[in-house]
Amino acid sequence: MDSKQIRLKPEISFRASSTGDKFIAEDRVQQKFWRLGKLEYELCAFLESPVLFEDIAQLTPRASQSLSQAEPDKIAKTVVWLMQSGLVETVAAKPNPTNPDSQPKAPPFKIFDPSFFRVHLLGPDRIEQIAKPFVWLVSYPVLLIAIVLWLAALTAGYQNLEMLTALSGKLFVPGSQWWFLVAWTLLKFIHESGHALACLRVGVRPSSAGVGFIFFTPSPFVNATNSWNLEDRWSRILISAAGILFEATFACVALLVACWSTSPSIQYLCISIVTLGTISTFVFNGNPLMRFDGYYILIDLIGRPNLWQDANRTLKQFAWRLVSKSTSITEIAPILLGYGLVSFFYRMLSLTTIAWGLWVAWDGVGLIVASAFAVLWFVMPRLMKQKPLPKPGEEPKPPIWSEISVKKVSQFAAAGALVVGLGFLPSPVQIYWPGCVDFVDPIEIRTGVPGKIVQVMYHDGQGVRKGDELLRLSNPELELEFAKVEADWKIAQEKCNLLRVNRRDAELNSEESELEACRFRYESFKEKIAQLSIRAPRDGVLLMRGSNNFTGMFVEEGSALGLVVDPFRLEVRASAPADQWEPLAKSPGGEAEILLSNGETWKGELVQILPRTTDMLEFPVLAGQHGGVLTVKMAKGEDGKEEQRTLEPRCQIRVGLTPNSFKRTMLSPNYRPNLPPPGIVCSVKLMSHQESAWETAVRWIGAALKMRFGADSVPS
Repeated sequence: MDSKQIRLKPEISFRASSTGDKFIAEDRVQQKFWRLGKLEYELCAFLESPVLFEDIAQLTPRASQSLSQAEPDKIAKTVVWLMQSGLVETVAAKPNPTNPDSQPKAPPFKIFDPSFFRVHLLGPDRIEQIAKPFVWLVSYPVLLIAIVLWLAALTAGYQNLEMLTALSGKLFVPGSQWWFLVAWTLLKFIHESGHALACLRVGVRPSSAGVGFIFFTPSPFVNATNSWNLEDRWSRILISAAGILFEATFACVALLVACWSTSPSIQYLCISIVTLGTISTFVFNGNPLMRFDGYYILIDLIGRPNLWQDANRTLKQFAWRLVSKSTSITEIAPILLGYGLVSFFYRMLSLTTIAWGLWVAWDGVGLIVASAFAVLWFVMPRLMKQKPLPKPGEEPKPPIWSEISVKKVSQFAAAGALVVGLGFLPSPVQIYWPGCVDFVDPIEIRTGVPGKIVQVMYHDGQGVRKGDELLRLSNPELELEFAKVEADWKIAQEKCNLLRVNRRDAELNSEESELEACRFRYESFKEKIAQLSIRAPRDGVLLMRGSNNFTGMFVEEGSALGLVVDPFRLEVRASAPADQWEPLAKSPGGEAEILLSNGETWKGELVQILPRTTDMLEFPVLAGQHGGVLTVKMAKGEDGKEEQRTLEPRCQIRVGLTPNSFKRTMLSPNYRPNLPPPGIVCSVKLMSHQESAWETAVRWIGAALKMRFGADSVPS
């Protein structure tokens, strides 16, 4: 190591435990904390004045008894850890008052971060005064009540799953951001109240409270960093977990209210609270990969207070070892490396998601804001990091790229080429088209004439034969008019017979023409009268929902009453984008894999790809408003009624099902195919329509750009 002086950062302060063997180091500028042992603390005290790194091993034995008993190698490693953790900094070797460039570096200041800042409103005395009457909320009786509420909420949620799913599907619509803001504020207030009450329960006073702004979204906060002085780790865990427990209990209460309330506004607010409470707990607060409550619970459970700093340092060492020429072996703990890798990728995923959200929500302004935050978080800290100047007569340190190993970089290049080649193999995430299980060629039952249903002979689910009478209608006006037409026809017949007997041929010809007209009207009305009796058009099973309530109901001409289907002939009707018609048309008769929403997997065969595309949604269950995967819009049809339509025309795919097994049924003693329930939602993957990993990536990027800019902005 170069001859440099190192010293404790001026902004570091310390607090000792009652036993004196544990110490808390706090960076007052950056608001960071470290838990130190006695050896680390005494080294920090020794480094309050600048010392040359190579002189530490000779000077520390005279500083204290603990340092005199420690091995020099251990002291060196501890000093390196203090430097890497950010507690100790390097300064110029010999400060020269006449040379300002050689003076020690000024203490770093914290860059103002507009994505997260706090406004302190309450001090410790005021917090204690407000919260002390409610400390009883952190007690075992209240915990038992909370457990009962959790169980009740789980039961109510299971019983009302369909209703809650429908409510959740209505959350992410324009204008819902205000409901989310109210729900977020309530949740965070309850969460931070839990931290404050837990602090007071274990005898710690929160240092401050106020309002923080996370991406300009207000969020209450309580500064509970004084809990680091507690020696009992279970008390610290209680303080860290209290916010999550309070938030979860509040979300359970909201879930119960949503199930029992009939007010749409209250239900909407409650389901917003439940949704945000779940997301914030699993993604942020309860997640040990982020430096929130879950992380502090984890480090107290495993007894590794500086896990975050150690894992990041280990990750940097590992990355440097992969590309550098250095042959020195630095011990790397696999657990720290694993945690560092997982937490790093999770942070990058979270930041990318936030940046994408800003871009989508604020258009070009959002892109500028996201770019500004990227510069603030990743570029500015490195630009402001001051590098020590070389001492007089000392050669400058060679650039970092001179230490990079060409051999290792070549190995990485070869590995990269291999990864690129693997990208041309079939993607593990293939295309699945949404669809629904339906009957093959179902025949619809419609009324031929208007009338009132007076009798229902067969009901929903019953087997019928072709020609069986299903329903009987009554239309007095039609029946009366038919009787009149029938009477006119009979009178015309009698007149013709009389004229034929009297040989009055001239009048007979005219009357026979009238007789033919009366016969035509009679046959026409007779056919309409026959349609008052609705009969089965084929053998099969009758699907006629609500048939028990049909009696007495008036139906218009052409009204659809139900279907007659063959229960043993099912197929899948899938929906695919219009631009996929050409590649799909090249795969007739190909095998297909069908994944049902209940988890079952079936085999099938591609039967037909309809060449005509349409934006009409054949199965409403596929619409996003009903829990499906297709985004729809509401539009008026030819009859003026609102109907669901897809954003772009789509083509329809018919896939025949291959039975997994056969069974006997009551309708037939022979073996019949064991088929899935009709109407169930499924996903269809064509085995002959495979795409590579790169094609999948391009498709995802194209879909994202289409969602962002519109279909017209992206070339097909």
